[in-house]
Amino acid sequence: SGLGFSAKLPEPDLSPFASYPLASVKAFSIDNLETTEIDDAFSVEDAGENYRIGIHIAAPALAIERDDAIDRVAQSRYSTVYAPGIKVTMLPESWANAFSLFENRDNVCLSLYAVIRKDDFEVITSETRLERVFVAANLRTEKIEASLSPEGLENDTLTIPFAHELSVLYRAAERLQKHREEVRGRPEIKNRTEYSIVLTGEGEDATVSLAERARGAPVDFIVSELMIFANATWGGWLEDTHRAGIYRTQSKGKVKMTSVAGPHDAIGVNSYAWCTSPVRRYVDLVNQRQLISSVENREAVYRASDADLFSIISNFTFTYAAYGDFQRQMERYWSLRYIEQEGFTTLRAVVIKEDLVQLEKMPFLQRIPGLPTLPRGQVIVLNVASIDYVSVVLDATLREVLSENVSDEIDTESIEEVTVEVESQPEAQSA
Repeated sequence: SGLGFSAKLPEPDLSPFASYPLASVKAFSIDNLETTEIDDAFSVEDAGENYRIGIHIAAPALAIERDDAIDRVAQSRYSTVYAPGIKVTMLPESWANAFSLFENRDNVCLSLYAVIRKDDFEVITSETRLERVFVAANLRTEKIEASLSPEGLENDTLTIPFAHELSVLYRAAERLQKHREEVRGRPEIKNRTEYSIVLTGEGEDATVSLAERARGAPVDFIVSELMIFANATWGGWLEDTHRAGIYRTQSKGKVKMTSVAGPHDAIGVNSYAWCTSPVRRYVDLVNQRQLISSVENREAVYRASDADLFSIISNFTFTYAAYGDFQRQMERYWSLRYIEQEGFTTLRAVVIKEDLVQLEKMPFLQRIPGLPTLPRGQVIVLNVASIDYVSVVLDATLREVLSENVSDEIDTESIEEVTVEVESQPEAQSA
């Protein structure tokens, strides 16, 4: 992280924010062990017949002004880049550290508070504040998730730090998801498993292993639903206050970034604006400037007709897609290295559609030319012929069609996002 930044860039000055009011809460964040940019934290307060949930977001937009030196750097990168063995941050390390919500200190935040009823966890009201928030702990997923059972969260019987708060957040997340599913018209697919690449060692000598974890595990579920709630609430607020924003919409299957608010069909919300990752994503930084101007009741930083806004949308869309392609290419490369490392001569795979398959227990999709027409979710066995590291392609042929079908476990929405990228991949040569 912190790669490629000029030594002449200014250092952050937090002194102007020391006078901001200090919230009465003690917040905590939830991230994996590798996370160094902590954008979000949470709090829960008892309010009689209600709870008050706090979603606290780092506020670098307070100090990074439009078109200043740090803004130009952030805009040139548009996002932190993650890939196996690689992380390049959007902000210089000193800036990312200054605004990340590190534990045992007061951090300046843009906070969204939601008052929810204790009896049914329904949201009654919400409000946004600029304030300092004491973050008591940076919880790490790997250290707490084994103790977070749905039953323990439902019944509030856990004994880990912030157990009661996590229980309240979990039940609030369940209610939020239920509302989204009603709008979506279908339930979320649950109990999927995700696989990621883990590298031990440096460079080409690294040993490759695969990490497996349940997608939608309680800790991920809590964070995901609260982030969706914040992005949907703030997206709606930008629209209601007639302030320009950058929205993420989806209609008829197509996801796009736009300056015009609209529904996101797959998520199941009426408006959606990325606002919760301003330390590592430029669109969120832009939207945060607009939110802060609304909180402070002053003129917006960007107007709806602002040419810069359209340029940001266009360039961000292109750059973010390129980063996603790069990440998937790196996952493909290291998956191929893993196949070679383990000496696999056959591999199990799942048919996604037509000749597009996903290797079992690997983040790797590819077309297999000559594959016969098989039902979606069909489990097959492939013969490994060779590996092409230049084109990042596996040369494989069908060996066997098994009697298993796992169509219920396929994440259609995530697959659709990468299908276009796979379409452009060189095809494996048939044997």
